[in-house]
Amino acid sequence: MRPKENLSVKAYRHILAKITKGELKPGDRLTERALASELGCSHLPIREAISKLAQAGWIEQRAGRGAQVRLVDKARIRSLWEFREILELGAVDLIFESGAKNDFSRLIAQEKRLSRNYEQRNAEAYLEHDESFHLELVHLSGNKDLIHTHKLIFTQAVHAYPGFMMGALAITMGDRSKPLREEEAFSHFDITQQLVKGNRDQVRHLLKNHIRNGARYFSQVGEQK
Repeated sequence: MRPKENLSVKAYRHILAKITKGELKPGDRLTERALASELGCSHLPIREAISKLAQAGWIEQRAGRGAQVRLVDKARIRSLWEFREILELGAVDLIFESGAKNDFSRLIAQEKRLSRNYEQRNAEAYLEHDESFHLELVHLSGNKDLIHTHKLIFTQAVHAYPGFMMGALAITMGDRSKPLREEEAFSHFDITQQLVKGNRDQVRHLLKNHIRNGARYFSQVGEQK
């Protein structure tokens, strides 16, 4: 890989990390000079990274106004979560229709990590493994284009409001009066168990409810913004 391409990838990851961590918020403008200074590179890799982030839906580029982190509203959140639901349910259908004998060991391992993270009240690790769980579920479909698209949509849906989900989950986990295995945490276990048993309709039902609960929660947050 050429040096220019390496710097472009590095810049892409750097900017994306700043967005998902909330260091760059919706509406914030991106300055090529500042970003180039942070990474110690020329403007070209930054420009290429911004272009790729715009294609992925993270950034808006407008003539005469430069680039800014994409603004998020209720309609955008609904669109992202609806698309996520379609992709994950489609992945489930492909898993069952392939006729192949699937290895669910990685998915089971992710579910166990999620349960352990929840019991330990480790919000950061929980969110990380929640993402890994859903990415692994879609990975089992074997469809590369579906896998690629889902990763982009999932990340944007979860990070619609940078830092918000982490804070909300941390508060929930910090409340020791609540049972360790609440509905949302427990649903990963249910989804996994029904998938292993081959109960397609149950997997679809549980997964749809799981995603719609998340969509409803983020929609309520959107109304408060």
